[in-house]
Amino acid sequence: MILGSWSRLVVGVAGCVALTGCSFNGAYDLPLPGKVVSDSDGYSVSAEFNDLESVVPRTLVMANDVPVGQVDSIGRSADGWHAIAVMTIKKSVILPANATAAVQQTSLLGEKYIAFSAPPGSSVAKDGRLANGAYLKLDATTRDPEVEDVLGALSALLSGGGVGQLHTISVELNKAF
Repeated sequence: MILGSWSRLVVGVAGCVALTGCSFNGAYDLPLPGKVVSDSDGYSVSAEFNDLESVVPRTLVMANDVPVGQVDSIGRSADGWHAIAVMTIKKSVILPANATAAVQQTSLLGEKYIAFSAPPGSSVAKDGRLANGAYLKLDATTRDPEVEDVLGALSALLSGGGVGQLHTISVELNKAF
């Protein structure tokens, strides 16, 4: 009789879980602190990047070194070769329609964020305002070089990747002049 009640309990719990149809996507489903702006207090902007290494949902979006929003989701472009960041920006933040976005770091080993800026000479009066649902194409986005990229290039240069050729280049230039 005891075995029968345990099996009924297990079947009942399994049935309840199956009937709820819930899914769990890890930490992204948990209510996390740090949301800079709610959906009702902001407008949505999407931007296409070559890559978004180390940028995840809840990554800060900044303008003039001030947090103005957050990344809501990361996806792929239609061709599958580029990353798309969907962000929410505070309604009180007014950016020109031709704003640019760049993935930057807070410090040498700091966290990543997306920085919005206005091109030189641009203004909202002249170029219009970045609107809800705006899409920044690949030519309006950049990514700062990673520390690993800089150290890798320096390592290649110092390990004979170019230092040995500097002498040859300077000798040939001296002969030419």
